[in-house]
Amino acid sequence: MGRGRLLAMLFSFGLTASTVACRSSFLPIAPALPDHYVETGTGSGSACGVVLVAIPIRVNNRILRAYDQALQRAGTTWRRADGLTNTTVTDSWTWTPFGVFLCTKITGTGISEER
Repeated sequence: MGRGRLLAMLFSFGLTASTVACRSSFLPIAPALPDHYVETGTGSGSACGVVLVAIPIRVNNRILRAYDQALQRAGTTWRRADGLTNTTVTDSWTWTPFGVFLCTKITGTGISEER
């Protein structure tokens, strides 16, 4: 196998691996409000991940982790928050010689469907 063919195969493998590895599912941060709801309080949550030399670690699910944390903190002991409204999302990143630290913070007002 020639050197050019080997480089082409390595490039193709790297491109395919990076395309498949860097994707996540859709998450509705501010879903449609129910007809009748009660506000349960304000909550915020944050989560971080890191990309070490092109290897993502806990990056794709950081928004879901931050949202779940905000949802738990927006509820009360007697009423659990079903969703968030007035939502703000803040992303931050820090560069290091080894990779990038990515953090997401989500803040919102918890709502619970009135039953």
